[in-house]
Amino acid sequence: MVRLRGTFTLLPPLLVSVCLLLWTETTLGSAHKSTYIVHMERNSSHTDISIKAAWYRDLLRIATLEADQLLEPDEDDLHHVYHHTFDGFSALLTPQQVAYLQSSPQVIQLQRDTLHKEIHTTHSPEFMGLADGHLWPESNYGEDVIIGVVDTGVWPERPSFGDQQLGPIPSRWKGICESGTNFSASEHCNRKLIGARSFYKGYEAEYGVIDEAGGEYKSPRDSEGHGTHTASTAAGTWSHMASVGPGLGLGTARGMAPKARLAIYKAFWNARNSDADTLAAVDQAVADGVDVLSLSLGSPYDQARPDIGRPQLWKDMLAIAAYGAMKKGVFLSLTAGNEGLKDRPNQTTGTVNNVAPWMTTVGASTTDRIFPADVVLGNGTVIQGKSGLNSKLLENMTSLISGCDAAKNSSVNYLKACLCYPDTLSPALVRGKIVMCTIQVDKGAAVLEAGGVGIIDASWFTQGDGIEIQSDYVLPTVRVGATARRIITEYINSTNSPTAQLRDPRQTQYNRAPAPAVATFSSRGPSYAYSWNVIKPDIIAPGVNIIAAGIKEKQYAMNSGTSMACPHVSGLAALLKAAHPTWSPAAIRSALMTTATTKDSNNATITLLESGQSGTPFDFGSGFVRPERATDPGLVYDLSTGDYLNYLCMLRYPPQIIRAFDADAPACPATPIRVEDFNYPSFLVTIPVSEASTHADRTLTNVGSARATYVASVTDVANITIDVHPPILSFNGLNEKKSFTLTVSVTNSLEDGIHYSSLTWSDGVHTVQSPIVIRRGSE
Repeated sequence: MVRLRGTFTLLPPLLVSVCLLLWTETTLGSAHKSTYIVHMERNSSHTDISIKAAWYRDLLRIATLEADQLLEPDEDDLHHVYHHTFDGFSALLTPQQVAYLQSSPQVIQLQRDTLHKEIHTTHSPEFMGLADGHLWPESNYGEDVIIGVVDTGVWPERPSFGDQQLGPIPSRWKGICESGTNFSASEHCNRKLIGARSFYKGYEAEYGVIDEAGGEYKSPRDSEGHGTHTASTAAGTWSHMASVGPGLGLGTARGMAPKARLAIYKAFWNARNSDADTLAAVDQAVADGVDVLSLSLGSPYDQARPDIGRPQLWKDMLAIAAYGAMKKGVFLSLTAGNEGLKDRPNQTTGTVNNVAPWMTTVGASTTDRIFPADVVLGNGTVIQGKSGLNSKLLENMTSLISGCDAAKNSSVNYLKACLCYPDTLSPALVRGKIVMCTIQVDKGAAVLEAGGVGIIDASWFTQGDGIEIQSDYVLPTVRVGATARRIITEYINSTNSPTAQLRDPRQTQYNRAPAPAVATFSSRGPSYAYSWNVIKPDIIAPGVNIIAAGIKEKQYAMNSGTSMACPHVSGLAALLKAAHPTWSPAAIRSALMTTATTKDSNNATITLLESGQSGTPFDFGSGFVRPERATDPGLVYDLSTGDYLNYLCMLRYPPQIIRAFDADAPACPATPIRVEDFNYPSFLVTIPVSEASTHADRTLTNVGSARATYVASVTDVANITIDVHPPILSFNGLNEKKSFTLTVSVTNSLEDGIHYSSLTWSDGVHTVQSPIVIRRGSE
């Protein structure tokens, strides 16, 4: 609420009117407010969050006075106080307040709050090799590890969130369950679902009060289904006879860590999130005591400017908050993004999200499970597609039309008609027909509205078994790949009366080869965000056609995305944390990366769905996760807070920028540190044309057998020589550290560009593998 300050002298009515008009145009006009995230220097005298909040409110009042405004800041203008991962706050600010705060030496930076739309399983455990005889029992299924999920909330009644077989809530837990619309803390929280909160002030500042009449819940309850799906994937308890329909994916659903505890932080509303709310959720999760944070979210990719599509690291507030969480021992799993081939047939590189080295960045892969259904054309051609529907399809031959040919009038954008966008299709042309839509955008609602009876959902790019499907289309639907789309289009154009039949889904098929493959939508490296120095994504995990808990009338739902891959790794990290409680987040990530595989079920390099070509570390990172091997990796590339601070020094950041990440940061070493020597489990080196070699130093920590000898080997690459010194490392005890140097030399015959190799350390029992990317030709 706006309040006026000062006193007024009684004036003649006309003069009052003039004064009010001038005041309205100047004061109110300048008082337009926007939400900003204000990153503050640490004040050592303000150790309590309530004291910080009072200080920030005083700062806003001073900013108002210094800006010479007549408006006093409203108490509600201060949205969130950040205390546990970094120091700062979010608030509604006028341009004058922003200008004043920018000049304050106590302010590191201000960032305009941004609203995003990016919210980036019965068979997954078996496909990854999880078995009841090893990692699960060794970790007691992740019991008492606490996973925080920042997402769209939770549907607490699902069996995945039952607390059977669980003991008391860990005494170290400091969080709470909040009650709200259709969510009762006493009724819906239990020994599995131990925390539930919601964060919405940033969202409401941009969009107004949350529209509960439109189906949203102002509480931790999930109205989208995304958060329920990801939470149950990470840590859902055993749920038998799970399926999206009779015979489709039937099995026992359980998360990666079935006995882990879940804390839900709802920061998405109507599929949108505010940076201010997300940061508040992360900050609160760390305060509550989570061990693992799962964030299936990211910022949109700028197609036109890949070089500036991501912020500089020090301007990425999520990266700064993640650093604060890592410093307190929290493992963070985040999505690589869903911008792989999305609307960009000729560009996949440089689209990866969430690339800070203290984040574990997860890409998406297929599994070996498919849900086959057929399209039969009027000329007798049978095309195998996929369907996640549990209802009857269309067994009779039915008239067929392409959405491209069904625009309601000449003003409709051709591409939107092909995509079957809402309000683009002509009922006169569509009524009673099957419509072929290219990448159907609204689960069939536009086709249904126009009177269509079925959909062929055709991909622009994806082929074969990697087609992602959903279980919530409003009409009978079969998804087909890019080749099938061309065949169907040719058939439609060859006859005046095209027809088709959608056959009912056949029984779920398993052991389809080759698998895994990199999902078409999965974002790829390299990272253009701030430097070529770390390979991202780190790893891939199942993210195509994943079955997990649903909301409302849907017990289970089938979804695809890196959002589905991320919680797999979150749950696996919880298992490793339970099995190895002293491991750091970096050690857990190293174990997952160095035991991953780059081979598919045909023992060939993992391929790309869109092309069938072999992938590279910029597509799949270190490879497809193998949890049973990760529990006993032999060696790990560990990293401390000091190593990460040295990494920031390697980026040549000035002291004030480094203190933005860590107020306790010491001065950078007098001798410059080489970014190639950052102790990451993968190698990315650059050799300019003016040089013939470079090197990278690493240190390994023994976490396997107390006494072991490891021998190095590398993959040969033409015109490149890779030497490891020493080539043999002998360990005489657990946690002993040994260092080595990897030297890469090239000949003049080596072409400019990117080249790939790998390094493997083996003691005959353990295999510790790291990708090597060599960039030649850039100064």
